[in-house]
Amino acid sequence: MRHLLIARWARALALCAGAGLVPAAVLAQSQFSPAYTVNDKVVTYFEIEQRRTFLTLLRAPGDPDKLAREQLIDERLQLGAAEQAGIFPPPDVVAAGMEEFAGRVSMDTEQFLRAIGAAGVEEESFREFVRAGLAWRDLIRTRFSGKVQVSDRDVDRAIQSASGGSTVRVLLSEIIMPAPPAEAAAV
Repeated sequence: MRHLLIARWARALALCAGAGLVPAAVLAQSQFSPAYTVNDKVVTYFEIEQRRTFLTLLRAPGDPDKLAREQLIDERLQLGAAEQAGIFPPPDVVAAGMEEFAGRVSMDTEQFLRAIGAAGVEEESFREFVRAGLAWRDLIRTRFSGKVQVSDRDVDRAIQSASGGSTVRVLLSEIIMPAPPAEAAAV
C-alpha cells in the first residue's frame, strides 16, 4: 500500500514539476522524486536506496548501486509484460513467496522482516521485490511451459548427473596439454 502512495505522490510531483509548480531544487532533494520512468511507471530514488540496502544485506555480487537501478528498471518492464498478460500475483501467493525467500536463510517471514527492517529496508520494498519475481516467473511459465518437453530419460539423466553417478570417464592419457619449450617442465 505504501508503495502505491509513494508512486502516486511521485507522479503528482512530476506533473507539478512539468507544469512549473515545483522548483527544480525541491525535486532534486526529494527521495520520492522519479529517478526513472519506465513505460509510465516511476522508479523513485527511495526505491533505489531501498534496493541498494537490500542487495548489500544479501551480499549480492557486483556494484549495489548499479544493480539496484538495473533490477528496478527490469522489474518495471517485467511487471508491465505480466500485467499485459493478465498476471497479477494475489496477496496470499506473494506472502507465500516471501515465506519461501525468508526460508532460504532459515527464517520465517516475520524474523526476516525484522532483520532487514533493522537495516532500514521497508516491508513494502521486500514485498514488491517478491511480487515482481513471482509475476515474471508466472509469465515465463505461461508463455513457455507448453513449448518445453522433458522426457523421462532427460529427468533420469539429470538425476544421475546430480548424484555423481555419471558414466563419463576421462583417462589421463586423453588429456592434451600444450607444452611450449619454455614451460615444458611446469606442464
